[in-house]
Amino acid sequence: MKLAIATVLFVVAALGAFGQTEIDFQGSLKSNGLPANGSFDMAFRLYDSATGGAQIGPTVTRNGVGVSNGLFRASLDFGAVFDGAARWLQIEVSGTTLSPRIKLANAPTALFSSRSPWSGLSGIPSGFADGIDDIGMAGEGLRLVGNTFSIETSGALAGQSLTFDGARLVWSHPTASRLLLPYSGGYSGASTAFSITAQGAGRAALFQVDNPTNSNAAVHVLSNGTGWGLRVQMTNAANSSPAVFAYTRGADRAGLFQIDNSSNSAAALHAYTNGVGYAAYFESLNAASANPAMVVRTLGSGPAAEFIGGIKTSRIQLTLSPSAGYVLTSDSVGNGTWQPAQSYTAGAGLSLTGNSFSIANQGVQTNMLADGAVSIAKLNALGAGVGQAVTMTETGLAWGNPTAGELRLPFFQSRDDIITLFAITNTGAGHAIGARAMGAGSAVYGVNDSGTFGSLGEPSYGVRGTDDTSQGGDGVRGESRNGVGVTGSSTNSHGVVGVSRNNQGVLGRSTDGHGVQGNSATQFGVLGNSQTSSGVYGISDFAAGVAALNLSSSNRGGLGLPDVGAYGRHQSTFNTGELGTESTGVNGRSENGVGVYGTSDNYLGVYGRHTASGNYGNLGTSMAGAYGFVAPADDDDAYFGAWGVSLGVNPEGAGVRANGNGVSAPGTPNAAALRVHDGAVTVSGLLTNRFAGTIEVTTGWLPIVSCAYACPDCTHAHTIGWYADVPLGNALIIPGPPQTGSIIQATVETVPGPPPPWTSYYVQVYAKMPGSCVLRITRMGFATTGGGCPAPIETNYIHYTIVNPIAEP
Repeated sequence: MKLAIATVLFVVAALGAFGQTEIDFQGSLKSNGLPANGSFDMAFRLYDSATGGAQIGPTVTRNGVGVSNGLFRASLDFGAVFDGAARWLQIEVSGTTLSPRIKLANAPTALFSSRSPWSGLSGIPSGFADGIDDIGMAGEGLRLVGNTFSIETSGALAGQSLTFDGARLVWSHPTASRLLLPYSGGYSGASTAFSITAQGAGRAALFQVDNPTNSNAAVHVLSNGTGWGLRVQMTNAANSSPAVFAYTRGADRAGLFQIDNSSNSAAALHAYTNGVGYAAYFESLNAASANPAMVVRTLGSGPAAEFIGGIKTSRIQLTLSPSAGYVLTSDSVGNGTWQPAQSYTAGAGLSLTGNSFSIANQGVQTNMLADGAVSIAKLNALGAGVGQAVTMTETGLAWGNPTAGELRLPFFQSRDDIITLFAITNTGAGHAIGARAMGAGSAVYGVNDSGTFGSLGEPSYGVRGTDDTSQGGDGVRGESRNGVGVTGSSTNSHGVVGVSRNNQGVLGRSTDGHGVQGNSATQFGVLGNSQTSSGVYGISDFAAGVAALNLSSSNRGGLGLPDVGAYGRHQSTFNTGELGTESTGVNGRSENGVGVYGTSDNYLGVYGRHTASGNYGNLGTSMAGAYGFVAPADDDDAYFGAWGVSLGVNPEGAGVRANGNGVSAPGTPNAAALRVHDGAVTVSGLLTNRFAGTIEVTTGWLPIVSCAYACPDCTHAHTIGWYADVPLGNALIIPGPPQTGSIIQATVETVPGPPPPWTSYYVQVYAKMPGSCVLRITRMGFATTGGGCPAPIETNYIHYTIVNPIAEP
């Protein structure tokens, strides 16, 4: 290959600083007569003659110079060797010295002028004759520090600006004459675009229109953002002046609030206060004005004003059709109008005098006393005894004791009152009331107009109460402070039966005893049926709301206990179950059987859900034995679909165990023991207890040589690789062969990039002891050039995984 320089061009680098000695060399390189391409190592030398002579300055080496289509460029710095004398450049390309030498043009020689002294120059301008460079002097209003000019701010006050007073620049406060009008400007920053602060006694700003024919606003505030168009805020708590004061001497309004958007549902004026004063106050100070202080008017179909809360006023006046003696009357939707007062007439048995009604003087009849038409307060009680009643005798009214003959059967009376209409008290040992039905009806029957009714002594029920209303009343209700609220006993049927369509069939409440107690020899002690709520519902402050006991087996249970919602116990096996404990929804315990068992033909055997997070889990689904779901969360906490923890010390135990189904034949596996879908496998815990980890290898490499020990007469050696022994400390490592000891898998990662060509890595495990072993990392291979295999300089990482087998078949 024949190399030659075809064209040479020198450019002096002008970097703006005197004393620069670097030159920019550009040339054209040909190979075998054609433009060269590629990367070449070049060396440049200066001589004082075309041939032979002495070298001037150092040799400048440039390796890997790029050549494209014959053109290349290199920066050369031989130092201060250019003093005006002739210089020749000799170039060496990839070990080949090119000929002839190149005589340098005047461009690099011009570097000599940058070092010429003042005494060596002629025609010096008068400004430089003193030898002092005074070009960089700061004039009036400027300050020079080093090579940096800045505006002189000494003497300037806060808020002043630099203005021209006709002769020079001075710092002064802006005046009206210095803000040229009309003024318009824009600002896109995040701070206040225009701010005026008055620190004296005057106004911060005054906007005035001084043209009587000008119909524009003195201030027009326009906002295209999402904030207020105008916000006025009083920050002085001691200021008693209003934040906004609207005043006019003209004939129009002092203020106008208008919304010109038909789809805007907000208020045109919203006044609110967080203090103790009025949110809005309207006052007319002109005593001669007959107009109201406030007029509210609407052209729509809604009300002109709506008050949420009470109205307090010294008087009210409705101007629509008023008339003397009319009363304010409301229609079905609450609209009030003036209407004539309703007139009344006295009916039978009453007399009307003016606006007063009284009982007509028609005598007192027996039925009037019976239904309470005449109160005791209106009768003369003189001479009456306790328990006596006013009765009609042949001669008139008299006090006397009621007799059986006075209460005639059948007896029917009614009265609208809040007192007890019929009360009987027996201070002896007998019943206050005794009733017996000889036929098919009830001995005692009561009904309420709302639909609730009950009976005593029916052929099939001792006590029966029915609530047939939608108000949620009680069919039968019993209350007791120390005993049983309701007791039912039956030999062959149910002690207490409750049936409800929408609520509890049986409800019992007791402070110290039983709310409901039912005993039966062959049926249920308490039976409750309900279509929409609880069949039996019990409340207790200390014991179970509902308790059940089977006398033959001694099995027992309870609902609504202090610590659990429901409790059941099998007496012979001591198996127990709880629902709704302090920490669990379902809690089951068994010494020989299943603690909690659930089965379903078409859905889930057992289902659990965490309401706050939305996480849930299933046992016994159609697709999996166990399934856990974690809802997406906004926080950074880690959540798990399934979580198993084992605190045992047996190494064969585990927090989670997964069993597969083996294989059907070699190469035909059945169901796997573990499947990972759409996600990585992560490890955590102490570094000494993790089953997987990483070790960095940077030092400790030893050579691997060949031929050195091949024969006694061999005196040479070749480095064919390198190795390093890296200790691994991990408490999970078990010594022994792979059948019983730990199985350690390791790989090598090189950083950065791939390893050198013709090399390869592998890792060997040895010296396995309890809790530790040694990993030997080896790199084998040769270099592409002479000199054997060099030592590794890249960073290497060993990634390892520890698997411990167990003896289980």
